[in-house]
Amino acid sequence: MRAFLRLTCLMAFPALAGCGMQVVVPTNPNNYSIDPGAVARLRTSQSVGLKNGYAEPAPREMPMRHNTLVVDQKQLTETAVAMLERALQKQGISTVQQADKSVTLRVRAQGYTMQVFRWTGKVLLEAQLGDGTLISYPNESLSPKGWENAFDGAVLFALNDLLADERFVAYMNRP
Repeated sequence: MRAFLRLTCLMAFPALAGCGMQVVVPTNPNNYSIDPGAVARLRTSQSVGLKNGYAEPAPREMPMRHNTLVVDQKQLTETAVAMLERALQKQGISTVQQADKSVTLRVRAQGYTMQVFRWTGKVLLEAQLGDGTLISYPNESLSPKGWENAFDGAVLFALNDLLADERFVAYMNRP
């Protein structure tokens, strides 16, 4: 009976048999929102250009035991841009293509950990300000809801760190 169960499991889940498969991590900017208090220190009635630092898909493959976890860093950065854009607009800061100020974001998937029903996504957020300043923050998030929430949560935490950074606040508050 035990051999039958093992064979059935291996047929139902080929990754367990050593065949391996790619586990693609989706991302969704609507999973989390930046707290309005995080943008409260920024000057209103201004505009900023938010950009994704990736021009092309940038999949990051991370080996797992029998599978490969794949995170598209361009899509993860799009999530960061959308989350930041939504928060800035609620603060009265318009986001337009051509603006006096610009922020180019790049999110790099750094790794993961997985425990029973708990997933952790690790990222590095880089923000290139229009004045040449480069700010980066590593962060991670633990989620019981899977890879998507783990990586999106890590992006949220990194954006909160960016919004608290005095260099970012000073840049955004310049006339």
